Amino acid sequence: MSVDDLAPSSDTLIYLSILRRIPRARWISSTELRRQLSAAGIEMSPRRLQRYLKALSSSPDLGVECRTGSKPYGYRRTDTGNDTTFASLLPHEGLLLRLAREHLRYQLPRELTDALAPLFDAAIDATASRDEASRANAWLKKVSFVSSTVPMVPPDIKPRIFDVVSEALYKDVKLRIRYRNVRDEEREAAVSPLGLVQQDVRLYLVCRFEGYDDVRHLALHRLLDAEILDCPVDRPEGFDLDSYVAQRHFNYANRGKIRLILEFTSAETARNLKETPFVGQTSFETLPDGAWRVEAVVDDTVILDGWIAAWRERAGMRRVEKIPLETERPA
Repeated sequence: MSVDDLAPSSDTLIYLSILRRIPRARWISSTELRRQLSAAGIEMSPRRLQRYLKALSSSPDLGVECRTGSKPYGYRRTDTGNDTTFASLLPHEGLLLRLAREHLRYQLPRELTDALAPLFDAAIDATASRDEASRANAWLKKVSFVSSTVPMVPPDIKPRIFDVVSEALYKDVKLRIRYRNVRDEEREAAVSPLGLVQQDVRLYLVCRFEGYDDVRHLALHRLLDAEILDCPVDRPEGFDLDSYVAQRHFNYANRGKIRLILEFTSAETARNLKETPFVGQTSFETLPDGAWRVEAVVDDTVILDGWIAAWRERAGMRRVEKIPLETERPA
């Protein structure tokens, strides 16, 4: 919907749409505002938006501050302005949204994050003031995530490249990319993006190269440039991202499905595997001599080998057997 298609009486709605997207906790440019409005289905020219922003920042009652020291100009709400956006958002709701934002940072396309930006900004406001909000904000320092892998620093991913890739995935169109392969050689190709996969600190683009039938994955931080092409993706018939992930394991080798049999003597391990069993665990039993036996159908990977090596002594493992399931081995 273009602003030019609206009746003059709709100006009030346009002002409100712009106002509710101006945050308090940070500056926002007219470019970002225009992108958010576009994501919400409101199209307008940069000059038209500038006129609206000038009117809003000139009204002392609305509390919109304009930063003119550099270009593009920045805008933010002041505490004196009337709150017309998410006024009922409670501190604990803002906390939940801030946690969700961090978790979904690399899992939402740009169009959706732009549309949700006002809500996320309101979440920052809700946890930035007042006693109750301060307690909710302090909660962010009381929760953490412990990875079961060796801690590593995430690779640098250019925000523009992530935006372009996610937009292509969202619109189901092809990409032209420039990237470095595993031999550190620079290459260019047209690809059909099929999915994004996050493994620990890395992001991978699952795609199909133009002129090839197989599906591959590229580390997103190795992409040097990306642009959207105006043609639909060439999706393999019957392609399923979850099935691809299960068969490839990315930078971890997958030697196929096995039936894993473990016998151990540690009561602590028995309790842990009762509370958090293996995915695919088929049986858990106490043996006559007081030990325990677990059977599970799992993928035979280096991650499994590492888990067994780490727990073998502490769990008192006396039997570790891997039986290949040939019929379930990935193609």
